[in-house]
Amino acid sequence: AMPRRLPKCDDCTPARPVKVKPSETDEELAALAWAVAHPVRVRILRILIATEGCVCGELVDLLPLAQSTVSQHLKILKQAG
Repeated sequence: AMPRRLPKCDDCTPARPVKVKPSETDEELAALAWAVAHPVRVRILRILIATEGCVCGELVDLLPLAQSTVSQHLKILKQAG
């Protein structure tokens, strides 16, 4: 198959700027994205989803982390909702 030719910049039609209004959900989504950006917090969420109930002590047993570290990760997840 013939390789597809990409247009030169001169051939491109300029995009029209789109105005996007700020929203409260922008802040909420950013906070949630930050909260789940850490692999340990993703793992904690997966454990919580897979179990009917869980307490910090049970999570500590499942993770190679100190109780205080697990508590800090839980705090961040809770703050993000």
